[in-house]
Amino acid sequence: ISDGDISAKYGTQTELQIIMNDPTTIMGLQYKLTLPEEITVAEDNGTLVTSLTDRTSSMIIMGRKDPDAVNSYLFVILSLEGKAISGDEGNIANIRLSISNDIEIRKHDIIIEDALLVSNSFSTISSECISEITIKDMTLGDVNNDNEIDIADVIGIVNYILKNPSDSFILGGADINQDGDIDIADVIGVVNLILKDSSN
Repeated sequence: ISDGDISAKYGTQTELQIIMNDPTTIMGLQYKLTLPEEITVAEDNGTLVTSLTDRTSSMIIMGRKDPDAVNSYLFVILSLEGKAISGDEGNIANIRLSISNDIEIRKHDIIIEDALLVSNSFSTISSECISEITIKDMTLGDVNNDNEIDIADVIGIVNYILKNPSDSFILGGADINQDGDIDIADVIGVVNLILKDSSN
């Protein structure tokens, strides 16, 4: 079990893939995910934001913040119907991470530890890994993280102001005038960026 190296910009959310190579049949697994202090697992109404993939569509994922550790999360993936994962390699789950605006721009460790995989013979296999997340600098005006500044970014800021932001909305990229607020001044700032680029 591992989590692949990823990169993201500060002030954004990104998906962390949990990857498993299972040469034997796996009935379920548990693991502890430890993140840098400025990165948390995103929540929706108090529930950690996670999803399963085609490989684990017959299973469920449960998770919670580890009460005994700093910035660690506990996860369990299993089937309540006795389904299993076998003979494959690849992504089994996605965990949405929220990255603080205050995080340092550099590589940070993401750690999976205390991982136990249960085979169909009910024996356990332990696994641990350390992966990296590279935090990149922000591009002011690129609020949807597509490396372009265009009308989609204007709409993104308007939706944020109307309290309907998209999952890909980058708070740090939206504050064009760097005054700490996202408002109509930032919408006009992005429009000006677009008009300036198109006049060249």
